[in-house]
Amino acid sequence: MSEPTTPLRSAPAAETDEHGAGTMPAVLRRIDGTSLFYLVLTVVLAGYTLLAFDMEWDTQAGRIGPGFFPRIIGVAGVALAVIGLVNAIRQARSRSLDAVPAEPEDLRYPGIIAVIALGLGAFVTVLIPLGAPLTGAAFLVLMYLMIDRKRILRRAVLSVVFPLALYIVFDVLLGAALPGGITDFL
Repeated sequence: MSEPTTPLRSAPAAETDEHGAGTMPAVLRRIDGTSLFYLVLTVVLAGYTLLAFDMEWDTQAGRIGPGFFPRIIGVAGVALAVIGLVNAIRQARSRSLDAVPAEPEDLRYPGIIAVIALGLGAFVTVLIPLGAPLTGAAFLVLMYLMIDRKRILRRAVLSVVFPLALYIVFDVLLGAALPGGITDFL
């Protein structure tokens, strides 16, 4: 005896309810969690990049200004986010053409993704008032504790040393002022 098979069905342009009204366009059905993440990330990074291009890239003394590195990071981030978005849409499209629905990979860790997003939002919000070293240390402690709670002492030291080292490199050595906030005494 052969096993029963489910017939392949092609998706219509738009689904309809019992009254014939459209419920969701075909394009929106292809947007899964990963695609939505990359879409939001692209929009956020595009806004960041626009803000970075409003900043001066050099100072009157001819040194690297506050907008130099944010421009590089913004352009690279937008490019990588667009590549991720295109790949996610392609994967979603190929999964929708499969006869057997695949297990949604992007729903494995929704809590971690939400905490990272909230942490990044808090990082951007308090960066200027609290300063780069303190904000960076707090963000790294949160991420380390969320991802892996082993070797807490090592993670605490890294959380303090890494942002402080970045602050010294950018602020002292390169002269690209980072927000000092309440840590202006450094």
